[in-house]
Amino acid sequence: MIHQYKNIVYLDDLLRHDSWRANLFIYNIISAGLSQGTGAETPLLDNFPESRGLTKNFSLQKFKSLCGEPEWTKVYFSIPRQASDYLLSCLPKYSLVIGYEMPPWLFETLSENKIPSISIRISPIRFSRDLYFDIYHTGIESINDHIDSVSEQEISIEAGIIKASIIHNQKNDEYNKKYANSILYIGQTRIDASKIIKTRNGSSVASIADYKEKICNAIENRNILYKPHPYDQHFSKEEIIQLKKITGKNVTLIKTNIYTTLSVCRDLKYLTISSGSAMEASYFSRASHSLHTPWFYNNNLNKVLIRSEQLLCPYFWSKISNSGVKTIQIPHATPNLLRSRHNSYWGYDDYLLANDQFWFRVVHTGIKNLVKFYATNLKNRLSGWRKIKPKNN
Repeated sequence: MIHQYKNIVYLDDLLRHDSWRANLFIYNIISAGLSQGTGAETPLLDNFPESRGLTKNFSLQKFKSLCGEPEWTKVYFSIPRQASDYLLSCLPKYSLVIGYEMPPWLFETLSENKIPSISIRISPIRFSRDLYFDIYHTGIESINDHIDSVSEQEISIEAGIIKASIIHNQKNDEYNKKYANSILYIGQTRIDASKIIKTRNGSSVASIADYKEKICNAIENRNILYKPHPYDQHFSKEEIIQLKKITGKNVTLIKTNIYTTLSVCRDLKYLTISSGSAMEASYFSRASHSLHTPWFYNNNLNKVLIRSEQLLCPYFWSKISNSGVKTIQIPHATPNLLRSRHNSYWGYDDYLLANDQFWFRVVHTGIKNLVKFYATNLKNRLSGWRKIKPKNN
């Protein structure tokens, strides 16, 4: 069978400069399986982001100029027509476009022009044994018919496993009592694409100040707790000040692991602008409220949820591209394979440290031996000094 696609093009938010490492990570891990499964030529990623698979006449500077040189958060939903037309003119024929966290302006441009495209996002469900991925697609027929997607039942089982582990390792009901009649505000990073909202002049990053009334209504008479994002602790200080000003209440910062609170705190509610933790809460039967719904949670989008090993597998790419290439299935992924390679745990590392006795013993034994080593060394030095008699002048 003739391969449907001849070229792979990697496209993401070309106006964003702080995400190229995350983009490259995803493209690198899928590159081999993607090439084997589709039979298409993939770009050499050694020169990424300059090398993406676009035609040689593409100029990033020209594209930015056509966009008006804006901050990426201000044109997240729409860019000038001349800019999108220029980008489309630089797509080779018979291309399959793959992107990590495509912005809506890009995904919609490709969709409107019937360009076969796939946008990859790490799923907000992050308590399972390894990461899940949301696959958004356009211009590819019947992709859902070929994929063994993750079911709600599977996610519920994963939630049950981590909940059982945490409850089993709890010495008492401390957190449930401590956080009773409270609401936990879940912080996010300062610049988070999921917080971007449409405005009259384009778009902007939402803040607590944009939801004063909704926040007050959600809190009611509950105590306010604040859980900072693990990757932006400093931003929490600003948000806590905003929450105090809006509600007139004291706000208590907590460091308790999010999966611990979800598992054991029966009378704790959750509030956030758009953190994925609000979605996770439902699998633990906890009440949560999101102040904003990101565009990629739109139910009208074509989306499928897959496991991490599927994303790497040539069989997966062969099926969704309908390439006809005979491929292999790869073995089940090692737990935490992509978490460790990505060096991103989103709080899951705290859970492992708190609930996996192996790592607790490693740390505990390591510290004990280290203290013992230095104590013995110091004792020997002091003993040696005592044996040295002072010289008589």
